[in-house]
Amino acid sequence: MVLDEKLVTEIAARAGLADDHPLVSFALTDELQEAALGDAGATERLLRRGRRPTFLLMVLTRAREQQMRWAG
Repeated sequence: MVLDEKLVTEIAARAGLADDHPLVSFALTDELQEAALGDAGATERLLRRGRRPTFLLMVLTRAREQQMRWAG
């Protein structure tokens, strides 16, 4: 079974997972892409989720690199 973003979001919601649960971070594609493109609001929302800054920086860097490959 393929776990896409929608399914992961539904599973996290049904399970009542906290925003800082690791599984929830898999359902942040849109926010990660927006933050990778420099959207300050998306970056702020991600920071409020309580993720460690090192993890967030790594994820944002990876998302930015992916976005650049798709655009290029």
